[in-house]
Amino acid sequence: MPKSLTPVGLPESPETFNASSFSSHLAELQQMTDSCKNPGSCPVIIVEDDLLLRKILTIQLEAAAIKFCAASDGHQALALIRSHHPKVLVLDISLPGLSGFEIIEILKQDPSLSDLANMQLIVHTALDLSTEDRQRMSFGHAQFLTKTRVGKEFTEVVRRALSGPESTEN
Repeated sequence: MPKSLTPVGLPESPETFNASSFSSHLAELQQMTDSCKNPGSCPVIIVEDDLLLRKILTIQLEAAAIKFCAASDGHQALALIRSHHPKVLVLDISLPGLSGFEIIEILKQDPSLSDLANMQLIVHTALDLSTEDRQRMSFGHAQFLTKTRVGKEFTEVVRRALSGPESTEN
């Protein structure tokens, strides 16, 4: 495993790893990633239901000193989007509550969120999206990343997205 993917807060030694410590670490990770890290200003919102992947993504952004909030389901995501009007939204598609498709549809229809038309959308999914699916996810300046891209490449995509649409063309 690349070095950039190892700091997930789990014990380093397999001998010290047991069910109790695993549960404890998962609870800690859940608490850290379900709430907004920077309630005053969240230019980036990460929406990922997989706890360990969400933690890996947040570690990457923390290491790059990028402010963010994280949500684990569609309802949390929509609440964060409405309260923070992010510049960049990193969005999974398969989510509990509301799917990524449903979130985008709500954003398109809500006039109070019209200022998000220039938001950078990074669809971060394991799904193989059809052309129709990609069109459904079009909002602001959208780009698509597979979930295998979680290291420095992910951080650079977010950093470019924060810089503006002209820097995110593929």
